[in-house]
Amino acid sequence: MLCTGCTGFVGKVLVEKLLRCTPDIGRIYLLVRPKKELKNIQERVSREILESPIMDRLKKEMGKDNFYNFAKNKIYAVPGDVENPQLLTCPPDELEMLKRNVTVIIHSAATIGFHEPLNHAIRLNTFGVQNTLAFAKQCQKIESLCHVSTAYVNCNQSSGSFIEEKQFPLVLPKNEDVDVFCKRVAAL
Repeated sequence: MLCTGCTGFVGKVLVEKLLRCTPDIGRIYLLVRPKKELKNIQERVSREILESPIMDRLKKEMGKDNFYNFAKNKIYAVPGDVENPQLLTCPPDELEMLKRNVTVIIHSAATIGFHEPLNHAIRLNTFGVQNTLAFAKQCQKIESLCHVSTAYVNCNQSSGSFIEEKQFPLVLPKNEDVDVFCKRVAAL
């Protein structure tokens, strides 16, 4: 399984739930964007995910040492950035291994900040999904791609209405193509 956005609020909950409720899961690959202030992505996973209070229940139930050993055997961080059309920035042999082994992708990377520069929000929230989908299409054993959106979904639906689990068509004014619209806005 490959997961994006796991250093964020929803992503941390996802990792905890996977570790706690599916202990027989093979490997959870976490796409992690490198940060300048941390020496490597493993350190980021440790600080931002494993040391998060969301993991306290597992640490208590398993014991701290057992938890860290268990997490070390299940979680594998891979460098990347959903804004990058290539998605992953790992060595070619590691990239090929992921393409051979990933069967499920859960994409939860996004920004929901109202004060983000618009071009950044489009690169992350729109092109990030497209980049993740393009990678999924390269995976030889892919069974599922799940896109998790934390906010502002189906806001055009009336309150209390049933939302089907399907892809809804995005209709822009004057039927403008989504890619054309996003590129036009990003260029402003």
